[in-house]
Amino acid sequence: MMSEQASTDTLIDILDAAQNATQFIQGMTFDTFAADEKTVYAVVHALELLGRTTHDIPQAVQERYFNVPWKTFAELPRTLTANYMRGHLASIWKLTSEELPSLIPIFRLMVEDARVRTP
Repeated sequence: MMSEQASTDTLIDILDAAQNATQFIQGMTFDTFAADEKTVYAVVHALELLGRTTHDIPQAVQERYFNVPWKTFAELPRTLTANYMRGHLASIWKLTSEELPSLIPIFRLMVEDARVRTP
């Protein structure tokens, strides 16, 4: 685990994963998403990366950005695999199409904050 100051690179990884997931589904409906195995796979991979990287965010940073669902993200690698393997794509779609877009500006702010705080 990194020091209290979140690594700018780690925060960039989170931002990139969130942006990639949302860009992968741009212009799609749930039905077109669910029918496109490559896109589903790409989104699941991006979200797994987001979830794994979340484990590296210090508690103090998580508390500073309390409106980010850190616990949900930390559980993503496990829940995504279960949902993907069972064909439960609705929750993956909802996260990617409805929840992530509102969090991307927060992730951008976190990156900028880390850049300012890094000596």
